[in-house]
Amino acid sequence: QAQVKMGVGMTMGLDFYQLYDKGDPEDLVESSTSGNAIANLILGPKVWIGGPRFSVSLEAPLNWGITHFDINEFKGIGALAFPLGAKLNFGAPSGFSNMDLFGFSIGGGIQYMNTEIYGNKKDFKDRIETGYFSTYYGELAFGMGIAGADVSLYVRYGQGEKETRSLNVGLVTNFNFSHL
Repeated sequence: QAQVKMGVGMTMGLDFYQLYDKGDPEDLVESSTSGNAIANLILGPKVWIGGPRFSVSLEAPLNWGITHFDINEFKGIGALAFPLGAKLNFGAPSGFSNMDLFGFSIGGGIQYMNTEIYGNKKDFKDRIETGYFSTYYGELAFGMGIAGADVSLYVRYGQGEKETRSLNVGLVTNFNFSHL
């Protein structure tokens, strides 16, 4: 007998690496990429629907690259990303597992990003493209956990219009408050 549950919780974590590319650089700047390997925080809501071995989840966390910058041509610092996605979760990442210690998830969605959000150099104020750009992404995660909590190592890669790209590699912890 199938038993479908719904759970509400949160996801939080740390990206080990982020790379965002706005696409073809304008003639005014050399580089359209920026990245970060320190101080990348993740926090946001998550909803699960499913059971102990399989679930579907929706999430909308904020990824904040506190010290995100372009190493080739320093234009400013900081980045924000909002990945809006859905995942198929198997085993421990299902959010309802009491038996499976390990599992994986696969998913996708759209991610909105903005780079050089503060500390812009005056030389680049009128030369950089500001505002959000997006990519459609796929994500693969492997994790372990039990009783509504799991820790997963993930890779998210995306591409969008005008050759925009995104890459996030990190560690997230998910808490299903209704199953803890």
